[in-house]
Amino acid sequence: MNPKFVVVEGVDYSGKTTFVEQIRLALMSQGHKVATFAAPSKYGNEGVLRQYIIGNPDLSDYSLMCLMAASMAQTRARIQKCLDNDFIVICDRWYYSMWAYQVEPNGHLWELYFKLTEQLLQPDLLITLDIVYEQYKVRMGNRKDQNHLDTQDQDVFHQRRNSYLNYLWQGKYVNKVLASKVAPISSGFKSEEMFFQYCLDYFA
Repeated sequence: MNPKFVVVEGVDYSGKTTFVEQIRLALMSQGHKVATFAAPSKYGNEGVLRQYIIGNPDLSDYSLMCLMAASMAQTRARIQKCLDNDFIVICDRWYYSMWAYQVEPNGHLWELYFKLTEQLLQPDLLITLDIVYEQYKVRMGNRKDQNHLDTQDQDVFHQRRNSYLNYLWQGKYVNKVLASKVAPISSGFKSEEMFFQYCLDYFA
């Protein structure tokens, strides 16, 4: 069965937003109906939580996780409606970022993570983008609209990147947090074009 709910993940500035738009256009050119979302949502009433998160840099990891889960729970209804109407849904982040950014460095939040995410939709396909720190610094320097969630020093960057590379994707913890299909991480390909085509082939 071709994937219907697709999540694109990765550390900040790995190119998720650009990738989502590229694959949306490619799938639409093939005649598919495509809807895109982001977690936390940027739009409507759901966007209020996103703005609160961005506007409050002193939120604890516990509070941040609860707000993120609440935002995704709100968005779930709209995603499900699209799926029911035969759209392919592509989401920029889902609950994997919560693991990489809050849970993995704070082991005491492990149980909370699974309680918050157990009712969220599991993707049919998980796509993970990867960059090195040098690329991150260049891309961060080129972006004007930054917030406190975008900036990270080298140690924090590597901790988050390693969470994506070494923990979640290997199914080390609980398989229910993984998608039905997990694409190889982008850095395993010789070029971005090869990786993009590989991911597009899932829909063939």
